[in-house]
Amino acid sequence: MTPRHTTVAAGFWRELAYEVRRHAGDERLPLPLRTRLRDMAQRALDRSARLTPPLQPYPRRRVRHAIDTVPAVMDGVLVVVAVRRSTDSIGAALAFLRKSGWQLVEMREPDAAALAGARFVVTDALDVQRAAAEAGRPSLAVNLDDAFRAYPIHPDGVCALRHAIDLDTGRVVPIGERLTEGYYRNLRNIGFRPLRESEILDAAREMHAGVTGAWQEREVQRRFRARLLAAAPALVPRVPTVAEWGPDEGFIGDGRLAAFQAEGAV
Repeated sequence: MTPRHTTVAAGFWRELAYEVRRHAGDERLPLPLRTRLRDMAQRALDRSARLTPPLQPYPRRRVRHAIDTVPAVMDGVLVVVAVRRSTDSIGAALAFLRKSGWQLVEMREPDAAALAGARFVVTDALDVQRAAAEAGRPSLAVNLDDAFRAYPIHPDGVCALRHAIDLDTGRVVPIGERLTEGYYRNLRNIGFRPLRESEILDAAREMHAGVTGAWQEREVQRRFRARLLAAAPALVPRVPTVAEWGPDEGFIGDGRLAAFQAEGAV
């Protein structure tokens, strides 16, 4: 198998694991079925890990520098919407953005030209969030799973995480607890519940305020960023996700966790 095919295969098994784990968090399903789905997700994740090339830490500082060198779209009203999984809960947010004067263009796989012409991007996919940042464009990224992987580099970027559910107890895991080694050790027993439509709408309102110049970062958002940075050193040697996607020489990003989640995170 060529390196490219290996990377594609690893991505397939990783995405399969995330999707199966999402269903494992559905409390409407019988417990035995949820347990089988959880085991299936772990096997897919293990297979992805075996196929994944050695870790190369994500160069957050380089991307931040690239953002500084890309001309801003000052008067643009184009918003690229690349939503793959959140179609049932994104409607109210998109309606709000249209009512606010944004022209939405929906595409599953936006190319570089589309990203370059957008004022910002709405997505639920990490690869699109990263491509937008590397094109110098902010994004509203919703229904992502991991705070380190999802934290926005762009100053106008906003992220909002799916709710993590302890499958053994049904407990919703607080955002702050998701920055601990114990949480990562227990990922086998974690499922994810999508954000509610009202939560994504809240994040969209915040994004709109930010890109139109009316947003001010809240203290709870600054504190969450500081907590993320403080948690990383102990996690990097033990958690591959954090080693790959965590801070780059003390820099995690200039964006923010959505305010509605940051309120309960610190």
